[in-house]
Amino acid sequence: MNKTYKYDNSKAQPYIGLLNHEKSVVLLSARGGHDFDSANTPFANHVEPSLKTAFNFMGLEQFHEIAIEYQEYGGDLLQKSIADAALKTTTLVHKLQQQFNKKRNCAVSR
Repeated sequence: MNKTYKYDNSKAQPYIGLLNHEKSVVLLSARGGHDFDSANTPFANHVEPSLKTAFNFMGLEQFHEIAIEYQEYGGDLLQKSIADAALKTTTLVHKLQQQFNKKRNCAVSR
């Protein structure tokens, strides 16, 4: 306590995250099945939501999620999922680098 969050029982929401809320969390995961994020999935994905809950508790609110699916099936579906995740990861890295450089340049010009 008082490192990642603090507690103030005088507030309606007594848990206050102490980590910088402007920081992003990148969640990279691998799933045996597929389509766990769709509304019609009989088994909900609990991994990423649980992690988001914990990070929110500490004050982190910005998330980027990339998952590899179809591991239990293998074959072409898995290979396509891996390729898609690799492309999404590369795209995300470039996006985050641009955001970082923009913030850094703004700070330097002040």
